Parts: sequence; structure tokens; C-alpha cells
Amino acid sequence: MFQNIVQKDVVIRGDLAAIRSGRFCIIRKGTIIRPSSKKFSKGVTLFPVHIGDHVMIEEDCVISAAQICSFVHIGAGSVIGGSAVLKECCRVLPGSVVAADSVFPPYSTIAGNPARIIGQEPECTEDLMTEATKQYYDNFQPSNVPKASFA
Repeated sequence: MFQNIVQKDVVIRGDLAAIRSGRFCIIRKGTIIRPSSKKFSKGVTLFPVHIGDHVMIEEDCVISAAQICSFVHIGAGSVIGGSAVLKECCRVLPGSVVAADSVFPPYSTIAGNPARIIGQEPECTEDLMTEATKQYYDNFQPSNVPKASFA
């Protein structure tokens, strides 16, 4: 069991290319996750998206990253450009725009448009994200759950 939460109005374009996630991923309302693409002489190629364990993606984000490693927190309204890579324990502050093909090292605090490293996350980030995502999962109360009806 994957133990993930995908909230209302989230769009995951897994029909275009594979989108894989680990356990305890929280994807908040209004987020769009789609594969990145590159234009070549013979056409367009779509690339899969890999999301690690214990990842929190806040509301209204647009994700086209190639890889979001484990224990990453992406703030509300952020845009992660095509083929970008966020290594373990990164934090993207709200409203940041990560350029396509960017690679950020582990424990980076990322902000701005275009996004850049503005600081370092603490060594305990892995523990903090594990606790935060598990607590969110355990306390999540779905709203407006449709009831099954059979004719």
C-alpha cells in the first residue's frame, strides 16, 4: 500500500509518461504533475517523473520535474520546470520558479524567480519530513467522499 494522499482538483498526467511516487507523498489541491518533454529533430519525447518517499507538494503547484527525491517540501504556488532535479531534503519556498534542467543539491533551501539556493536545511530534515507526512496522513479527513450506488 502506497499511503499517499492526492487531494481535490489535482491533475496527474500519467497517460503521457510514467509518474511514480514513493510512500507518504502528499499532493495538495490544485496541483498539476506532468512529464517533462524535449523537442528533438524526430519529434517530442516525454520523460517520466520520479517522486520519492515523504514528499509534500503544497497547493497550486505545477510540477514537470524529472526527479523529486525523498523528504522534499515544495511550497504553495511553486513551479518546477521540465527535467529539473530536487535532491534529498530540499525545501522550495512558496511561489518559487525552478528553471527547466536545474539540479539542486541535497538540503538546499530554494526560493525566487528564477529559483536559487538561499540557505541550507537542517540535518534532521529527513526526520522532520517523515514525521510531518505521516502525521498528515494519519490525521487526514477526506471531505465529500462520494458514496457508491448500484442500480
